[in-house]
Amino acid sequence: MRKNVTIWLGKSPPEDFPPPVIDDDPGCTAFFPIDEAESQAPEGAEFLTSVSWSFAPGSERRVGYFIAQVEHLSWKWILWAFNYSDNSMSWSWAPVAGTTDDLGSHDNAGAALLEETWKWEKAEWRTETIGEAEGGLLDDDETYELSNRILL
Repeated sequence: MRKNVTIWLGKSPPEDFPPPVIDDDPGCTAFFPIDEAESQAPEGAEFLTSVSWSFAPGSERRVGYFIAQVEHLSWKWILWAFNYSDNSMSWSWAPVAGTTDDLGSHDNAGAALLEETWKWEKAEWRTETIGEAEGGLLDDDETYELSNRILL
């Protein structure tokens, strides 16, 4: 793991990065609601990729990842997730990971933080490889390659 990556999954979100308020919850949709998510994303965040997979019968996980360059204290990059809960049938924002490293471009920073996030998820939650992907800054093939390399 990069020494300057912090994973916030399973913890309270950092006070410095409160999640955006969802003005219009897209509800249950067949595909990731890219347009709705982009319109409500944290300031400066760019759509990285979205993924979905079924981890148990009747249970599905859908999440879209957004990467934002920040100049807050010593943070340089924040990876955000727009998560769907199949229990409440609603979406929520959460900061997932951050780094103090200067990782260059949005796509490089997003790939690096997503890689560290999935490594953490595999170790902590035994997350398995994704079922479907819809790319943004990372295209579909790059998302599948990262998932297969980390989560298989």
